[in-house]
Amino acid sequence: MKFKWQTIWLAVLALTLMLPAAAQAQAQPTSNKSVKVQTSAFELVFDGKTVVLPEGQFIFVNQGTSYVPVRFISYALQKTVAWDSKTKKVTVSEPSDKERIVLQEYLMNAAGKSGQSSSVGGKAITAAPVSASFVFDGTSRTLPTGQTAYMVNNTIYVPVRFMSESIGTEIKWDSATHRISGESQEYRQQQQANSNTDSNTDQETGTGSDNENGTEAGTSSGTEGTGAVSGGGVSAVKPTYEQIKADADTKLQSLYNTAKSRFASLALQYFSTEDEATKQKLKAQGEAYLAQVTSQFNTIIAQTEAKLTENGYDTAIIQEYRTRFESEMAEGQKQLESMMS
Repeated sequence: MKFKWQTIWLAVLALTLMLPAAAQAQAQPTSNKSVKVQTSAFELVFDGKTVVLPEGQFIFVNQGTSYVPVRFISYALQKTVAWDSKTKKVTVSEPSDKERIVLQEYLMNAAGKSGQSSSVGGKAITAAPVSASFVFDGTSRTLPTGQTAYMVNNTIYVPVRFMSESIGTEIKWDSATHRISGESQEYRQQQQANSNTDSNTDQETGTGSDNENGTEAGTSSGTEGTGAVSGGGVSAVKPTYEQIKADADTKLQSLYNTAKSRFASLALQYFSTEDEATKQKLKAQGEAYLAQVTSQFNTIIAQTEAKLTENGYDTAIIQEYRTRFESEMAEGQKQLESMMS
């Protein structure tokens, strides 16, 4: 089993630079003039990587401007976010070393395939205007004339261009592919350096002749079973050991991916707040969800063991699953205690 379960436990109480849900709920709409919009199935690409929004978050267009969740874009651009409910101020800044670790984990989990839509399109939603001010790396910035921040399901949305350019990211729009791409200055410099290196390498190596004509005859003659099939009924096909194990691995990987995203979100919230009551609440949420994940893990293992036993296969792999899970949880807790100290 290749899953790194300790990263889940590390994220539990290392507990999203996300705007805390409770704080977001205090950001009240500026008026009752909400707008009804359709979500857009655009692709978001930052520094060459496609990112996918969490379930329940979207991209939408209003009056020609594309809006995205402020917290998600901040994380995609490796920035922290803080929300002051009293002044209704969003502060975006450089992360601490601890926050950066969780941010990188969060971004890895949000990565999608090239060409993949970053959110669901065609869904009707209602967006309510909300009053908020913005500070990026210590500098106050205001939204362009005619644009505003919106709230959808307790999540604040801002124009993607405003957000990215305030952080120093160059934004491009490809109407043919419905792709919004952003490149940070650091990324552009790195790409230029790589390009120069490749160019120098090409000049040094010159052109070589391709004489690779290795013809791999690879004739796989596979056995063609010619046994007769008789009878009117169809007997159940006994699953192989490999099939049962592969099914368990698939379920465990799905559980791991879901838990990783949830815990990374809690972790960033934990680091972004100074309120002790909020920290304790997030800690309780993390511990409760960890118990749920552990229960789901045990269910998958029990079902797998039953299938192996029913079909007469060795069940040693079950103990391997459990041992790995428990040891990595313990190791994760050690890392967590070190990280929180």
